[in-house]
Amino acid sequence: MNKFHTNITVYEMENFKDFVESFKIKKGDFILTQRLLYENYMKSSNLDCEYLFYEDYPGGDSEPTEDKLNEILKDLSQDVKRIIAIGGGSVLDTAKILSIKDAKSVLDIFEEKIPLIRNKELILIPTTCGTGSEMDGIVAVYLNKFGSKIGKGIDSMVPDASILIPEFLKTLPFKNFMYNSVDALAHNMEIYLSPLNHAFSNVFCAEGTRLIVRNYKRIIDKGPEERLNHLKEFLRASAYGGIGLSHNTCGAVHACSMYFGGVHHTPHGLTNSLFLGPVMKLYAKKAPEGTFLKDLAKIICTEMEIEADTKGTFKALDKMIDSILPREKLRTFGMPADSSYKYAQNVLDPNRQKRILDNNYVSLSVEEVANLFDELY
Repeated sequence: MNKFHTNITVYEMENFKDFVESFKIKKGDFILTQRLLYENYMKSSNLDCEYLFYEDYPGGDSEPTEDKLNEILKDLSQDVKRIIAIGGGSVLDTAKILSIKDAKSVLDIFEEKIPLIRNKELILIPTTCGTGSEMDGIVAVYLNKFGSKIGKGIDSMVPDASILIPEFLKTLPFKNFMYNSVDALAHNMEIYLSPLNHAFSNVFCAEGTRLIVRNYKRIIDKGPEERLNHLKEFLRASAYGGIGLSHNTCGAVHACSMYFGGVHHTPHGLTNSLFLGPVMKLYAKKAPEGTFLKDLAKIICTEMEIEADTKGTFKALDKMIDSILPREKLRTFGMPADSSYKYAQNVLDPNRQKRILDNNYVSLSVEEVANLFDELY
């Protein structure tokens, strides 16, 4: 049996004011966000609800860790009826954890030591175009026990509503915007190539890939400000990848990225932007005749308006992204010399990211993963 489902209700709105008017924010509501977003978009509304700022907890704006989320859980009022998360993937994932009934510890949730049920309404509003987290019940948290960022899907954490508001993307710095959108591109491409892919989710992932590559070409042709004319398309592409994620996991791009980001505390989108091109070129080198890889290459060629074989397509895509967002070296983030093999072993550790690598387009050895780290060092 091959099952596909999506229980997400999606709303597209122009601005935060529209959301407030439509959802009647009131006492008993709880908004998890960041101070800058609050100052720029929410403060003037004088809403009668409780706010909590993500960066006020250990690690500041860094990605979710067990220690940070445990502290936030302590401060969550028991009277909250509805959780509204407004932010990037870190904020949205944190809200999902907060929605679990009687949660006191993140590890209890990951190890299922408590019933994984929700007793609060959950509304997710992304302010980036990369996470896709607004469309699924998946969280990724750095767990001390494993010394790595670990992902987990829980059906009860699927939100009641996902709200797409392009207004929030307008003030996103261009480099951050690119990191986010490359993350979304990685979601769409990796899930499309997964051996466990689904015909229905592939419809979304193919369109997500089209939208992002098409708009990257527009940015190259017309400059960075051109993105502002296509914010809805970027938001949709991110959401399409999120739909794919709700039925499948990613592959080597995310496996390497999640391990490296957990160790060096680099933003997820940035780290994905480093690994996407090299991983896709490796796939094309190892198995260029795969049906889904060839189909994906055709989509990319069409949107880039080029003619190339499969290997040439992914080289061209990598070159295009690098021309917009020059790739940084792993050593600039603190990776020690001669540590590639150790990093690869940790990525393939069954307690870390091997569950994601099992979903690769093709299987990769420790040596091949180590070579990816060497290439990027």
